[in-house]
Amino acid sequence: MEEQQSNRLRTPPASAGGDGARLQVVSPGEEDLEQGEEFQLGELTKLGRGLDNHIIFHGNFASQDHARIIFRQGQYWLEDLGSLNKTYLNDLVVKRPTVLANGDRIRIGEVNFRFVRWAYEMESDN
Repeated sequence: MEEQQSNRLRTPPASAGGDGARLQVVSPGEEDLEQGEEFQLGELTKLGRGLDNHIIFHGNFASQDHARIIFRQGQYWLEDLGSLNKTYLNDLVVKRPTVLANGDRIRIGEVNFRFVRWAYEMESDN
């Protein structure tokens, strides 16, 4: 018996690497995503309408290659790839690669994500 699949395209897994951080869907807008759904982030995670992205959008608000998140030097960096409708971080337009912090809000089109990272935080001895 053949298993039924939804109309939703399956996203390829993010590239290996990273430290276990993920994007959590806060509000899916008109996209075929579920509130609370999570996407594991790798060394490189691409977002956009193109089928080679790790998180694929179907609506008109995302560009073919909209944004990417790169893990380097122990931090995650969000970068807009020249998209028409922009990428927003905590309601501000991303104009250059920007370091993400636990709890940051990322918006592409009508989709809102929360960046979740449970890595240790360095504490001051003071």
